[in-house]
Amino acid sequence: MPPNPACCFVIAQHLSPHHVSLLTTLLARETPIPVVQLEHRAEARTGVIYVTPPSRNVTFEGDRFLLKPTSERGPKPSIDTLLFSLAANAPTRSTGIILSGSGSDGSLGARQLKTAGGTVIAQEPKTAKYPSMPQAAIAAATVDAVLPPGQIGAYLTKLGGVSVPGPAPHSRSEFDQILERINLSTNIDFRGYKINTITRRIQQRLIATRCSTYAGYLRLLDENHDEIQQLAQNCLISVTNFFRDPAAFESLLATLKARHGQPVAEPFRVWVPGCATGEEAYSLALAIAHTLPHRRLQIFATDLDEAAIAFGRKATYAAPSVKDVPAEYAAGAFIESVNGFQVDRRIRERVVFARHDLLRDPLFLNIDLVSCRNLLIYLQPHLQEEVIRKFHHALNPGGILFLGRSENLQS
Repeated sequence: MPPNPACCFVIAQHLSPHHVSLLTTLLARETPIPVVQLEHRAEARTGVIYVTPPSRNVTFEGDRFLLKPTSERGPKPSIDTLLFSLAANAPTRSTGIILSGSGSDGSLGARQLKTAGGTVIAQEPKTAKYPSMPQAAIAAATVDAVLPPGQIGAYLTKLGGVSVPGPAPHSRSEFDQILERINLSTNIDFRGYKINTITRRIQQRLIATRCSTYAGYLRLLDENHDEIQQLAQNCLISVTNFFRDPAAFESLLATLKARHGQPVAEPFRVWVPGCATGEEAYSLALAIAHTLPHRRLQIFATDLDEAAIAFGRKATYAAPSVKDVPAEYAAGAFIESVNGFQVDRRIRERVVFARHDLLRDPLFLNIDLVSCRNLLIYLQPHLQEEVIRKFHHALNPGGILFLGRSENLQS
């Protein structure tokens, strides 16, 4: 790395809370870049290496680092906690690097950061003394690069120096050709998605592959089938949270209680298109089971992203993710393990995950509730209208369509 990099670094190293760390001193001997121990509410400054102190988790909010006590269980500090906060507050400005270590800490946060628009690098496992952490990150997230430690600094330098074209390709035909290659190779058609959204995702791959033109990137796609898969995965949007927008949930549950408060033999059927990694589906399972305890519950969670669906089936989430689950639903809902918090089997059995293309595949029918809160905003208006018509046909008479605050026919 150059002695004055245009970024800062935060090192979160797993340590016993009783261990006296010499990392700050040792690093300062090896680099001309200033190395300091991170302090609460420290402002992020370029050209500085910050070392997380023992027994403290670090988060990033409003260009400042915040320190909080670590939990009794789990890695200390939590790499997932740091990456989740970067995903929420500065995703496009952040790069997560998962190095040698035991366990899987950082894998869930890496996926969250990647899907939010950040960059993720993993150490090449065969070069790691303890390969399980980089292996877990590679399995959980579509990492941008897998590198030996000696090449990561050069990659970061090039990452900051790549110049990519503006908000759209110089030639619209090049943009269309890129989307056509994805469609032919993966049977996923992004041509109806908003151009700005897809352009940002393509630009991320240009930066990661160090291509400076769309023509050059097209040549790479023709030569490297794996890059088409990587690009398609990058274009899939899998950002979600447990109980996002609590006020909306309260309104929904009040409506359900008023309309479906009486015992009925038929199951209450819910469809969650664009379910991503499953947090929305499990939130609905917890909340509806609590609100309508007399009804059998069937939830169909669907998405284009097979990796996200597999993640949802495993139903294991990091501590920063499950903290948003209200206390009245959280009791008994999760089983804690070294890998995170797994949704209890009784809840998991109510949710069926499946790969489904909302624009091409047959509809689910006889649905009482459609929850679509992170999809319409990415589609062009003509496809938004088509999707709404599909929901109308899927819903039972009197069924409920649950949309996000920013999702409407002209969003």
